[in-house]
Amino acid sequence: MILRKKSFDTFTNKLSLRRLEKDTTWEEALEIGEYTSNLCNMFFISQVNDYIIIDNINLERDGSTISKDISIDDDFVFNMTIDIWVPYMFTEIYSAGALIRRIEYDLNLEQNKIDVSEKGDKSQWEKHITYNPKSSIGYDEFFFPLYFMNSLGIEIWQIEKMIQGNVSIYQKSQ
Repeated sequence: MILRKKSFDTFTNKLSLRRLEKDTTWEEALEIGEYTSNLCNMFFISQVNDYIIIDNINLERDGSTISKDISIDDDFVFNMTIDIWVPYMFTEIYSAGALIRRIEYDLNLEQNKIDVSEKGDKSQWEKHITYNPKSSIGYDEFFFPLYFMNSLGIEIWQIEKMIQGNVSIYQKSQ
């Protein structure tokens, strides 16, 4: 999930989150989550430019509800998933408490093709997507969220830097 920095306090307050760790790596954050057996209640959060990037194991399931709540004040929230094992991907855009755009790619093994589903009009960010890397594993369409992030000004090198040591761990208060 990606939201603007100005919406971060709303996000932490609505979910009753408290910070446990600051400036750790993504790998260390995952180890802490697995060690405490509380990965479902942990959020890994980083800032890149004016955006906050949030990861939680439940965001694929709960991201829609959270995104609607956070975007209620006319801000944009972006909910995304890349699952290279399935493979499956979606990107959603929320504003004013509603889903305004969804793009989904799903591998159809029976017909050996990629199914694409789109809802809503193309966003202002999609019109500026220019970064189209070629993946060594193929299925480049499934990396659309990364292309989309680039159109927001979040570049791959910034994501790599973030993963290597700019992660804070937040946990839902009990």
